[in-house]
Amino acid sequence: MSTLPQPPNSELLNPEMSPDGARVAGTRMDPATDNWDIWVVDVRTGGPTRVTRQAGIDSDPMWSPDGSALAYVSRRADIQGIFRIALADGREQLLMKVGPLVGGGTDVRVTGWTPDGRFVLVQSAGEQTGQDIMAVPVTAGEPIPVVATPGLQANGEVSPDGCWIAYQSNDSGEHHIYVRAFPGTGAPVRVSAVPGAIPQWRGDGRELFWQAPHAQDSTATVLYSAELTLTGSSLRPGVPRLVFPAHVRFAALIDNRRHWAAAPDGQHFVLRQVDGIQGPAVKDFLNWQELLKGR
Repeated sequence: MSTLPQPPNSELLNPEMSPDGARVAGTRMDPATDNWDIWVVDVRTGGPTRVTRQAGIDSDPMWSPDGSALAYVSRRADIQGIFRIALADGREQLLMKVGPLVGGGTDVRVTGWTPDGRFVLVQSAGEQTGQDIMAVPVTAGEPIPVVATPGLQANGEVSPDGCWIAYQSNDSGEHHIYVRAFPGTGAPVRVSAVPGAIPQWRGDGRELFWQAPHAQDSTATVLYSAELTLTGSSLRPGVPRLVFPAHVRFAALIDNRRHWAAAPDGQHFVLRQVDGIQGPAVKDFLNWQELLKGR
């Protein structure tokens, strides 16, 4: 376990690891200006790089499949929308305009890309439904509904092979993790045994990670995972298990964002300060299986 350096005088929130596992993107507030920007931290050197600089709130960065760009939400005085920014030259592209926040909440969020880089996945309040998952074209075109039901559908992420989408839904009355064919309207398969949220695929698509409340402490969060067996067009999830020992937990925050991230190899994790471990707020957990020995 090691500490991931932070941008100066603040905390990097909502971490998202790059496709090669070498960089972490996140949101950081400048305490001097109260401005929120996207930053990238190099895992090996600890060097932070500020990506966005306009006045406003930039949040929820998600890496493109080739690691060359980030998609994110930007709320500025003149425009609010989903943007793509190229890391090489800082060139921005508006993908979709969005409306003002509803009741001060966060009703639009970027949650991933399709593996071919053609679409950005966005969750947004639906006109006839509670909350939908849409695919927003990176080139010209209208958003395409992906998961739209009367309940709340959130945190959609397409599998590395582009054949499945994992997401959370409260259609059953509680938030659970589901996987279904992508694209398409096939029946969803529930993966979580207890209520959970915010799924993330392992890089080979054979394992799914998600967060859930701690069984004995509702103020704390733990990570679960399940192996996935894929046979043709069918998917069978394995029995969910804790990623870390039960004593490794981290604080549950009021927003429904992911405050952890798994590297593509499924062996390295970045998460905010965990209970019982002293030190700075963001930790990089290496070789997590070693933590399980003797437990």
